[in-house]
Amino acid sequence: MGHITQVEGFRVVIEPKDIHGREFSEAESRRACEEIIAQVRKHVDGVGLVLMKYDESIVCEHCGWLWSETGDSPHNGGCCEKDILVYEKEEK
Repeated sequence: MGHITQVEGFRVVIEPKDIHGREFSEAESRRACEEIIAQVRKHVDGVGLVLMKYDESIVCEHCGWLWSETGDSPHNGGCCEKDILVYEKEEK
């Protein structure tokens, strides 16, 4: 067999619910999470850390496409028209 599955890092995750069947914007999500954290700290005794965790991705500032370049490149390999313009400007 050679391997085992180790389970660790147990935690409770609380996610904000959507409003009237629509998804939150990122700003609304952050505010909702901050409010949940404040409410948990106020109403639940004996809680350890209450943290907001989130995923981070590096994306193109123009179109949001996942960043694929390495190093300090200011362009993303032509993922969108604006990125291509940055590339062309850099090459001159």
